[in-house]
Amino acid sequence: MKNEQENKIPTAYLIGIGMGGPGQLTGFAALRLKEAGAVAGAKRVLKSVESFLEGKPVFQSYEAEKIGKWLDGQRKEIGTAAVVFSGDTGFYSGAGKVKEYLEKSGWQAVLIPGISSVSYLSARLGIPWQDAKIISLHGRKENYLNVIRENSRCFLLLGEHPDAGEICKELWKNGLGECRISFGSCLSYEEEQIYMGTVKQLLEREEESLKALGNLVCCFVENPFPRQEKDFLTEGFSLKDESFIRGNVPMTKEEIRTLSLAKLRLYPGACLYDIGSGTGSVAIAAGRILEDRDSRIFAVEKNPEGLELIEKNRQKLIPSKQGFTIVPGEAPEALLHLPAPTHGFIGGSGGKLLSILETLLKKNPGIRIVITAITLETLSECLKAMKQWEFARTEIIQAGIVRTAGAGPYHMQKAENPVYIITLEGSGRQETGEEKLL
Repeated sequence: MKNEQENKIPTAYLIGIGMGGPGQLTGFAALRLKEAGAVAGAKRVLKSVESFLEGKPVFQSYEAEKIGKWLDGQRKEIGTAAVVFSGDTGFYSGAGKVKEYLEKSGWQAVLIPGISSVSYLSARLGIPWQDAKIISLHGRKENYLNVIRENSRCFLLLGEHPDAGEICKELWKNGLGECRISFGSCLSYEEEQIYMGTVKQLLEREEESLKALGNLVCCFVENPFPRQEKDFLTEGFSLKDESFIRGNVPMTKEEIRTLSLAKLRLYPGACLYDIGSGTGSVAIAAGRILEDRDSRIFAVEKNPEGLELIEKNRQKLIPSKQGFTIVPGEAPEALLHLPAPTHGFIGGSGGKLLSILETLLKKNPGIRIVITAITLETLSECLKAMKQWEFARTEIIQAGIVRTAGAGPYHMQKAENPVYIITLEGSGRQETGEEKLL
């Protein structure tokens, strides 16, 4: 009998206990806990099931390896074991790592689901959640602002940072103050708290209360004005031309804009000058790529109509982008008081290309510059610049875009003007091995 017991594969039930309050444990989970010969789990979770622990070996830990080693030491004396987890075993749970460890050690690991914080809070709010975007900020870093911008309904699982108050402040600062938000703390317990309102309302009347919610908070956000696919057909590199408000000002077209941005090789923390910005298409597309707060973009334009269009497109396409500045004036004079650039895009130089390049190189000898040229005269100026200054790298490509259009039952091709794309990289840039690229 002893050998038969030793050869039997031990079973560990990995049990989600729900939120932890009374009545959260499912009947099946309660039965398996009652039968278990040993129980392990984190302190808070064990406390929620203490009525099942009397007379059993209990191990307090949330680390998979420690739990696994402890259970290995119990396997000869017990028939089955239980490991308890908060919420649901398949929803941002530690159950996965414990399962992996136990199965490698010869255990049969059986998952028993519980009630997740998302399903609980949605029930308390009386809403469905099948169409909501869900992310966890509990020990993780996520760009939750973009997730909220792009979705009408989101759930966030909060940790220590950002807390509820910080979430509201960030939403307010980033133009999302009209979002409606619900915070649930200590869900299913007697001390359960739920705060609801717009970001603006909560900051005005509940800011102090939000600070006291602690770090086990589930948050539901409704954005009344999410980004629409029809307005944002593709991100950054491939923003469609029809996404921009147009006028009588020249605009760098979609395919050339995409190639130019690729040649710029922008990276987090970059400082970009878009010189001769026109409608702002390159600067705004760059703003969609550079989502970090430290990056700065300066759209330089002398045409009053262009300045107005840049602002309209900024409001439409990157309303909450920080570090985006519209600079009225003509280069190079308009560049003199701006911070040193890491990148420069020149879509229009007004016949002052060489003096603009000289200014850029003085401000940062290691700058990376991309120039688009339609005329041979501008190309000639670029060749002259390559001889005048010693660049670390230079490149000239020609892009010819041909579009296909219907003509009755037939299809014809219509060529756009060929465009030269010139890349110049200053020699003052320090090499550090692999380049940090987006």
